[in-house]
Amino acid sequence: MKKPKQPGRPESQANLGTANEISPPEALSPAMRDLSSGLPLQYVAARRAYPFILIVTVAWIANFLHFTSFGHYEDDWYYFPSAFGQSFSARFTVLLSFVKSFFQGRPMLLVYETVFGYIGKLFSSVSLPYVFAFLLLSATALLFYRVLRMRFPRLFCTLASLLFVLSPLTTVRQNLMIELMLGPAFVGILFAVLIRRQWPVFSYLLAILTLLTYESVFLLFLGAPLLERGRIGRRKIRALALHLAICTAILAGFVLVRHAFAEQRMLAVASLGAVELVKQTVALDLYFTFRSFWSYLYAAYVAWREISLEPVLYTCGFFVWALIILFGRFSRHSPGQNGPSRLSRARLIWWLRNGCLWGLLFTALGYLTIFFQTSGNSILFAGRDTRFSASAVPGSSVFVASLLMLAVTMFRKPVLQWIGRGFAILLLSVLFVYSFIVQYDYIRAWEYQKSFLSQLVVLTPDLQPDSLIVVRTGPNPQPGFGPENRPGSIGWQRFGLQVSLKCLGNWSSPEIVFFESEDWSKYFTVRQDGRLYWKQNAAGSVTQSFVPGRVIAVNERADGLLSRSDETVTVDGTPIQQLKDGANLASGKRARQSSTFGQFDAAYGVDGVSASIKAAWGTINESRFLERLVSGAARTALKRSERFSGFHTNYEPNPWWEVDLGRPFTLERVRIYNGQAGFYQRAATIRILVSDDAKNWRVVHDNGGRIFGPEPLVANLGATTARHVRVQLAEPNWLHLEEVEVFGQ
Repeated sequence: MKKPKQPGRPESQANLGTANEISPPEALSPAMRDLSSGLPLQYVAARRAYPFILIVTVAWIANFLHFTSFGHYEDDWYYFPSAFGQSFSARFTVLLSFVKSFFQGRPMLLVYETVFGYIGKLFSSVSLPYVFAFLLLSATALLFYRVLRMRFPRLFCTLASLLFVLSPLTTVRQNLMIELMLGPAFVGILFAVLIRRQWPVFSYLLAILTLLTYESVFLLFLGAPLLERGRIGRRKIRALALHLAICTAILAGFVLVRHAFAEQRMLAVASLGAVELVKQTVALDLYFTFRSFWSYLYAAYVAWREISLEPVLYTCGFFVWALIILFGRFSRHSPGQNGPSRLSRARLIWWLRNGCLWGLLFTALGYLTIFFQTSGNSILFAGRDTRFSASAVPGSSVFVASLLMLAVTMFRKPVLQWIGRGFAILLLSVLFVYSFIVQYDYIRAWEYQKSFLSQLVVLTPDLQPDSLIVVRTGPNPQPGFGPENRPGSIGWQRFGLQVSLKCLGNWSSPEIVFFESEDWSKYFTVRQDGRLYWKQNAAGSVTQSFVPGRVIAVNERADGLLSRSDETVTVDGTPIQQLKDGANLASGKRARQSSTFGQFDAAYGVDGVSASIKAAWGTINESRFLERLVSGAARTALKRSERFSGFHTNYEPNPWWEVDLGRPFTLERVRIYNGQAGFYQRAATIRILVSDDAKNWRVVHDNGGRIFGPEPLVANLGATTARHVRVQLAEPNWLHLEEVEVFGQ
């Protein structure tokens, strides 16, 4: 086969590669060739920057366009919202203990997530961590592009980087806990590949840091020499052998340290034996390597079935035209013969060997730890478990990009060339549409969580810090996570909600557990110490025991609506359920006061949120996080100020506050929650008055100077009939209370 004259080839042909090339040679740099052709310098700069702009733009639109509608999912709660409920010093103490115990062999994981969590707290923002996630994803994609440019042409590197940010192999880019862990890991390992030849010591140190973050990403470093320029000769083989020896030594030390710390996962794997371990590791690695490409078909199926107007507009108005410009700029050909040519066959061999084969190799490296992570369980095409596929995304992207390059460069006839480009544009557009569907799943999931928590606040005015909330869901699929006939992109677990109150309340708030069975009480027993213990922890609780009489039972319908159960539940003859205290007649009713200090108007005294809820959710109120968390009726119920959130009058003689119940009721008792700690004495002379017409008042309770708080003052009224209830001080002072509740019938 006659080899084309290399120095005179246009960039587009040089970039496509031949069978005898390891890296397509270029007589002149792209900028010099463009300048020699008379192209303006501005055009040259724009042409060279176009791939970077396209990659970053697609990374944003496809993954974080709706970032303000995202929230926290599953393990996110451990790191990001919990920062709002814990001081940094307290969190640092916990973090240090985990690092010292070599937590899961990934101590750096905790460091990254803690830092990003407290940055979010500093700005009191739920959305800010998603900006960091986008920056990390963009940095990873651009570094991936730069690594590939060591060996591959610009068009291929752009396609592979676009596939990296669009790959359906993983749907956890909007899961902060995972993205803010994988992002630093990928950045570290790709940078280590780039500098391996110039600064080898620093490169291996970066790789070790990545190993302590996420071990499967480190394994991609094993193939680093294959991405460097140069022919595969004896010298390169010796360098590869030395590199593998160093990496093997690092991995051996890593395994020994995990074993020395008695890390549970490592001990479980060690019990299998060497032969069985190797056998299962290789078998599952190969299985998942080839199975993973079915995710592209799954993405196409879901994108076609659930396509909506927004992704269509973005695809047609931006993405397709961006790809047409990309192909127009980086794959122009000189006229040639029709049909396959010798040069095209050479390209076929080159891309099969250097693209597809290496893509499969790096995909297999990404799945090398899959047995240790999944214990042989199948990986879903969507959901939280796609985090296990994240390390295989670079290899998968190289493989698929190689197939696209074959489709683009296989033929010399312009019509066939554009058919190949059209196929590439279609595939990338399908993945682009699918990325919107993943975003919609995250939005629906967060809306469900906000709705759940806001309903819960309204249904539990008697919530205590040590309460257990039992939610019976029945066999219903989890609401809000996409159509019932496919798994949601973020997974099916309600684990995030189960730990949400614990994480937000510095591990002292109530806990939520979910049961499908109606006879959920069979999992509990009451021991001799009088506490309620798990017989079998079938709900994933993080607490060992509870106080009987503090269990609040809630039912969840298939549409996500909650209702509270009033049925008495007993365990071993002991009632364990906390029944409602009757209706609070004052909740949400019209209230007024003698004067208003600041923004603390009279309505805050009847918003339905008792001091027990404020104690349970107090740390959230202090950071204003809860206002961002819930919606609807509970948003007005959850307070606007950081510490005090009731009503407040000015300093005046005998200040008063009153509520109109709407009609006369037979009043049994009034419960009053005092204001700010440190100022409880201001309410010592409080009196309760009632009236039928808001003109003629009669005193039904006089506190007589007794200080109360934080426990509420409960005044029994017997059977007094009245429509209006007033609280008033018997002296000049400030009147400020958290809540006034009126019970009767």
